[in-house]
Amino acid sequence: IATDHSGIPYTVRDGEEGLIVPPGDVPTLARAIRRLIEDTQLRVRFGEAARRRYEEVYRPEAFREAVAELLIASGGSDAGLAASGSGRTLQRDR
Repeated sequence: IATDHSGIPYTVRDGEEGLIVPPGDVPTLARAIRRLIEDTQLRVRFGEAARRRYEEVYRPEAFREAVAELLIASGGSDAGLAASGSGRTLQRDR
C-alpha cells in the first residue's frame, strides 16, 4: 500500500504491484489494509508482481542496461560504462 504522491505511482502501480491511496485519506487506507488482510491471493499476486518488476526495472543490471540503451539510442556509446562496486551508481571506466 502506497500513497499517490510524487513518483510513487511509477514504482508501485495501482492494482498491479500494490494499492495506491490518496495521501491523508484514512478511510481509503483502512479499506486497502482490510482488503489485503482478507485476500491472501491478492497479497501473493502483488508480491510476485513487485518482485518481477524489481528484477525487470530496478535491479542494478537492469538499470545499467536501460542507461546503455538510452546512450546508444541517443548516438552515444555504452563502451566503458560499468556499474560501481556498490551496484547503486554508474561510472565511466577510464
